[in-house]
Amino acid sequence: MTGSAPAAAHAVRAPVSPQTGGEFAFRCLMFFTFVLLVTPQAIVPQLGELRLAWVSGALAIVSYRGNRGPRQPITIVTPEIRLVLWLVALAVLSVPLSTWPGGSLAHVLDKYSKSVIIFLLLANTLTTPSRLGRILRLMIGCSVVISITGIYAFLSGQFLEGTTRIVGYTSGLTMNPNDFALTLNLLLPLALGLFLWSRSVVARIVLLPTMLLMLFGIMVSFSRAGFLDLAAMALVATARLVKRAGVGAMFAVAAVAGVVFAIAPAGYASRIYAIFDASADLSGSSTARWEGMQNAFLLMFQHPLLGVGVGMNEVALAEGGFGWSPVHDMYLQVGSELGVAGFVVFVLLCWKVVTGLRRALRELAGIPEARALVGLGLGIELSLYGFLVGGIFAPVAYNFYLYYVAGFAVAFQRIARRVVAATAASV
Repeated sequence: MTGSAPAAAHAVRAPVSPQTGGEFAFRCLMFFTFVLLVTPQAIVPQLGELRLAWVSGALAIVSYRGNRGPRQPITIVTPEIRLVLWLVALAVLSVPLSTWPGGSLAHVLDKYSKSVIIFLLLANTLTTPSRLGRILRLMIGCSVVISITGIYAFLSGQFLEGTTRIVGYTSGLTMNPNDFALTLNLLLPLALGLFLWSRSVVARIVLLPTMLLMLFGIMVSFSRAGFLDLAAMALVATARLVKRAGVGAMFAVAAVAGVVFAIAPAGYASRIYAIFDASADLSGSSTARWEGMQNAFLLMFQHPLLGVGVGMNEVALAEGGFGWSPVHDMYLQVGSELGVAGFVVFVLLCWKVVTGLRRALRELAGIPEARALVGLGLGIELSLYGFLVGGIFAPVAYNFYLYYVAGFAVAFQRIARRVVAATAASV
């Protein structure tokens, strides 16, 4: 038993050599993430000609593949990765039978393939807590730029035409208020995970106002889906806190919630109230989206085998006389486009990511040296729950959101297994 503490501590902090860990590929992945979130080419248009995202992504792929030995598999294999590959297979199979085959093929080759490749790179290159922490710190730094931009847009009255909703940020992940809120909702718990993991007092002092900035950014989006994401994550975090600190912790949570609503922008409470009273929604968007979800549900059972084709639910709904608007629910998005099988595989993927991460956290819970690492995993878990709730109200099944968080979850499980194995070997 005497060697267990040093062994676990070494497993938590051990570096990975560039020969086995793909350091250059990881750095390219970091740069791709920066370009994805901050979109520097929108700030300096001349950078657009350099195709920064394409170049960094391509370099990451080539470097990673070159780092693998000729007899090494191209990727690790986990239940989550198998399910993602099944989804890709169903998407490809749906193309010939699609409502618009050319559009579906373009969707697979452009949007979906990029998300899957990034997921695989994350799962394979985030081999240490250090790397996981580095990419999360980068993303939280990017969130500051996004949050400040959104808050400035709100304070200066830069709203979408005919509305009082902010224009969002120039990144493809934050172009409208709902996506803006979803992005910050996924990043906020990752910042909390970094706070719990970090040993640096300075880092924690910096992270606290950063989280408050992100929180206010979510509120100025006036996104009702964003509020529900936030509420879901808060409930899970409260349950974890009460389990650890007792029922009295609920009073502290209630006090924090009261402060949050006290500093909320004018009209935010009325906007949230419209979630529970459709008559208070003057735009009628909630009713329209509910009807869209019902129509997409019908599409799934009208085309149960392979759906209407990947990326084609909006076209199919329009042809059915339901108007030009995609279904705002990622589960029904997949079900209508890839059929019942696609729906089942997608739900299984979400379930596997959650259960695999929860299992890793339980295994680490008994290792005192891994307590900080558990905090990092908790942040990933909360982010995942936020996405699973947010996806009920957004057509984001093939976007980067899920594939980043799932990549973090798979990588965390891999790190946790090494820590547990090192601890067991030293006993």
